[in-house]
Amino acid sequence: MGAEALLRWSDQNGVSIPPDSFIPLAEEKGFINELTAFVVRRATRELAELLHDCEEFTLSVNVAASDMGGEQLFELLKEHVLLAGILPRHVALELTERSTADLVLVRAAIQRLTAEGYKVHIDDFGTGFSSLSYIDQLRVNAIKIDRAFTRTIGTDAVIAPILSQMLEMASSLGVEVVVEGVETEAQRDYLAASGKTLRAQGWYFSRPLSAEALYSFHAKNKAVRESVVNRQERKLLSLEASARIDPTSTLRASGLSDEMSQASLAADARVLVPSV
Repeated sequence: MGAEALLRWSDQNGVSIPPDSFIPLAEEKGFINELTAFVVRRATRELAELLHDCEEFTLSVNVAASDMGGEQLFELLKEHVLLAGILPRHVALELTERSTADLVLVRAAIQRLTAEGYKVHIDDFGTGFSSLSYIDQLRVNAIKIDRAFTRTIGTDAVIAPILSQMLEMASSLGVEVVVEGVETEAQRDYLAASGKTLRAQGWYFSRPLSAEALYSFHAKNKAVRESVVNRQERKLLSLEASARIDPTSTLRASGLSDEMSQASLAADARVLVPSV
């Protein structure tokens, strides 16, 4: 499982200001790097236990184009990840497609980040100008398919076929996929039936959580997954024993695949973590 650190801001009256309003302003006024530093510090501190002890956990943090130039981002990661004893493979840096416009600058930064063990994801994929061939040049670890494509599942929208095409092409390039905006069981089932290895993120799995609530969510899902694995092991042992006297018993084993794929999808669901 994993989590994306979200930045939320409320004014003096408690009114929530959407990121679409203050993030572009921060970029325009030149203090977006300070926001990035705040999120990295806060998220790594609050989720330190998961980052240290949970092998499969990944923390994703959004970074801006300006974060990719110079040494500031690398010094930030050194202080709050490396020197804190967190393995870089547990941290993913998310870039929007517009942040990748300067191919030379971004590619050099991505190469350095991945060489140091960090993961790099392209966020909101499909809404900008990037093609999968462009993604191949950048050598990122994953693309996050925008929720606009998830909403087309089960509809007759013109762009509905694009999602399956993205999954297929990403698979051919060896790029991992995170599908954003999964909100319904039908969407979950569609992805589980796709035959592709992917992660899903959205309100179907969880609404945004505080760090404290995320620890509880993780413990609950860990218990569920362990229970499923134990049930599967017992079934497999039973099938192995019966196979000695019933050569058709292997047919019954095919019924195990759906439960395991759904359990894996649920356990790998990414949870949004507000950083307020």
